[in-house]
Amino acid sequence: MWRPDLLIRPDERRDATAAFLVLFGFVASHTLLETARDALFLAKVPASRLPWMFLTIAALSVVVATAQQRFAGKLGGRVALAVWTAVAAVVTFASWLLVPALGAGGVYALYVWSGVLTILVLVHFWTLLGTIFSITQAKRLYGVIGAGSVLGALVGSGAASLLARTVAPRTLVLFASAGFLATAFLPLRFTPQVAPAPLASSDRSSVLDGARFVVRHPYARRVALLLFAATMSVTLADYLFKSAVAAEVPEAELGTFLGTVSFALNLASLIVQIAAVNAVVRRVGVSAALALLPLLLVVSGASVMLLGTLGAALAMKAVDGSLRYSLHRTASELVFLPLGEEARRRTRSFVDVVGQRGGQAVASVAILLLAALGAPVAALAAALVVLAALWAWLALSLRRPYLDLFRSRLRGRRITRDDDELHLDVASLETLVRALGSENDNEVLAALDVLDREGKPDLVPVLILYHPSDAVVERALEMFTRAKRRAVVPIIDRLGDHPSPRVRGALLTARSVLDEDLGPLLERLGVEDSAEVRASIEVSLIASGARHGVDAHARLEAIVEGGASATKIALAEAIARHAAEGFSEVLVALARASDPNVRLAAVRAIGRVKPPEALPLLIEALREERLRPDAQRILVELGKDGFDALVRAIDDTSLSLICRVRIPQTLAQLDAEPASAVLLQWLTREKEGAVRYQILRALDRLTRRVPALVLDRALLDRTIDATVRLAYRHLDRRLILERDGARVPARKTAGHEALVQLLADEQANAIQRLFDLLGLAYRSDDFRELHRGLRSGRKDARATSMELVENALREPLRTATLGLVDDVVDGERLAAAGKYHAPLDLDYEGVLAEMLASGSDSVQDLTVFHVGELGLVGLQAAVAALADPPSRSDVGRTLALLEMRRAS
Repeated sequence: MWRPDLLIRPDERRDATAAFLVLFGFVASHTLLETARDALFLAKVPASRLPWMFLTIAALSVVVATAQQRFAGKLGGRVALAVWTAVAAVVTFASWLLVPALGAGGVYALYVWSGVLTILVLVHFWTLLGTIFSITQAKRLYGVIGAGSVLGALVGSGAASLLARTVAPRTLVLFASAGFLATAFLPLRFTPQVAPAPLASSDRSSVLDGARFVVRHPYARRVALLLFAATMSVTLADYLFKSAVAAEVPEAELGTFLGTVSFALNLASLIVQIAAVNAVVRRVGVSAALALLPLLLVVSGASVMLLGTLGAALAMKAVDGSLRYSLHRTASELVFLPLGEEARRRTRSFVDVVGQRGGQAVASVAILLLAALGAPVAALAAALVVLAALWAWLALSLRRPYLDLFRSRLRGRRITRDDDELHLDVASLETLVRALGSENDNEVLAALDVLDREGKPDLVPVLILYHPSDAVVERALEMFTRAKRRAVVPIIDRLGDHPSPRVRGALLTARSVLDEDLGPLLERLGVEDSAEVRASIEVSLIASGARHGVDAHARLEAIVEGGASATKIALAEAIARHAAEGFSEVLVALARASDPNVRLAAVRAIGRVKPPEALPLLIEALREERLRPDAQRILVELGKDGFDALVRAIDDTSLSLICRVRIPQTLAQLDAEPASAVLLQWLTREKEGAVRYQILRALDRLTRRVPALVLDRALLDRTIDATVRLAYRHLDRRLILERDGARVPARKTAGHEALVQLLADEQANAIQRLFDLLGLAYRSDDFRELHRGLRSGRKDARATSMELVENALREPLRTATLGLVDDVVDGERLAAAGKYHAPLDLDYEGVLAEMLASGSDSVQDLTVFHVGELGLVGLQAAVAALADPPSRSDVGRTLALLEMRRAS
């Protein structure tokens, strides 16, 4: 706040400056008018008449607001603001002329006019700002803009205090009119294109329309109740203060006293605005900032209730005057911003008129009733304490709906689905059975899959084996075999001459499982020409014990070593259908075959037999897209054995990268607690970026699948801190390269540009990883979605994401994270790093030396290349240290270049 140029971006200066000047001019003029009004009223009218003024102001505010909405719709936003400010100047000038002629009636009219005036101007002013600035901009800029209000009040009260010593209070009204007239030209400084388009009459929000919307909308209703309670509280506080002043301050000193008090309070308000508003709003959030004033009013109101002195009333007024127009005003304007433009307009049309003025009216009625009953001042102070406590509670309870509204804006409506909760009723089962007769083979297969998954294979009719599709017959045979449905054996015998060798083999294998009579198999073996079918029969005979020993081994070996691919596939499928043990060596050999179809059949057979010897093959199968789904499914089905195999594979350097990146995906399908512990530990030591990314995705899946899953928070926090440090380190390195590269153009080689781009990419990757980690640590928000919102080109999406990040995190992580993603130039980001990064005090060669020691191979390799480009012999020793392993040819080439440079 002491350096507004650091808060206001170049593209915001015009609108922020215009807003500051309009607020300054209007509030300064209005403060002059209020001082004159209070002095004239308290000198001629008893303080007991004040509640009637509040009631009149509330009633007229509804009329004025309705007229304003009707005429403002025909003008642009900034033009309407200028027109209403000019109207304020004209009416105030007329008041100055007519007050002497009207006597006490003129004083009443002046008091009411000064209250209604804010509806004409300030409501329109803040509505206009809500269409210009997003929530992120508002939280940064409203403190600066609001300083215009406080500074205006300070200047206005100071001027009133000085002028009151030499001129009559009525003359202050003339000065106020002149101030309004000067301010009327300032709204035209707003950028024209940011002003909202004029509204059609059907689009304008009436007070009644706003009331209907507020009743229906939970968040708008909370805001209305909060501001209603706030207005009632400050109305009671204002009445208590003015009653004490009227009772204890002589009439001749009222103008000077009120001007001095107003000046002192506005000075305090300015200090709060400059020193505290931005920091409080950003650190504790909007709802907590809104609760500060009512909590202090509870304390000061209690002192008035107990003491009843002017000093206690002054203390209460000091709390109100220093915070109401600084912290409270800024925070109360921010609560409207989560609403969309249409919702915001409707809510304001009700809250600013009925909500606030209605609160003033209800408080006035309460004052009149208590006065009529002869209640003491202490009773009013007690009512203030109760209302302020209610106000504080409403403010604190606003935080969750405030954030939920941002979340709903970011995510939109989503329909969640839990496949595990699928249950089939009778109608659904009938539909599936009817689908078995479909002419579409895919529909039949899908129906079989669902019935199998739901454990209903008995509902599949045996006559489906006559289906013309080979895939349907094979799928049905698989289900019948596992379900031991012996009733299908007669159908199988009738289909013994099926034209498809695959189906014949499947039929014979199924028969051997369902019926112990091997005669039909031996009979078929004697006449069968297809090698595929013969292989299936051989497996059935070996599995049943009819063939064994050397003879069985020789027959299998002949198929594995010399059989055609179709025969090998038939062999693997037959082993799978029998789920026969003793074929481990065969399956391992088939899983290493050159034909991918054979490998796929072997992996599926391993899934049925589950031999321990095949576990390493399942890990290797993760690298092949065709084999991966079955390999993952089998590893998951193996339970602890599969889990242990995956854990052993984590540190196996012989595995390919494409295989390693699939291990986290598979672990995420196993038991959540041990899998998450392994993944989190793995994340802390893994150097390969692609693997780290998949680990984070796997952890995200686990926490979504098991919301109650508890991760090691200390380890997670250390990983988050390390990631923030890494992002700032990449940023600092890049800034040094860009700065010193600009100073010495010869350094800006192709390697320099590639290195700068690489560091930018590494920084972006670190930020992505940071948000993934934050999503694991703070699960109330979808940080992956927030990161997408921050990268979006849409202003509202960025602002919404920034607001949610700011509310989810705590210091110092909050400032450091926002510094990485906020809309600032890179040179300003480092200031937000805090404890996470101390700026590198290095020159160009120094940062290259630091990067040669980086843990990233890509950063090292490009740095080596750039060192060779520039011939930096001073870094030769650092490059030589990277020469192991010798396969890094880039290091060798750079060393040769450096040696040549040294020799020359």
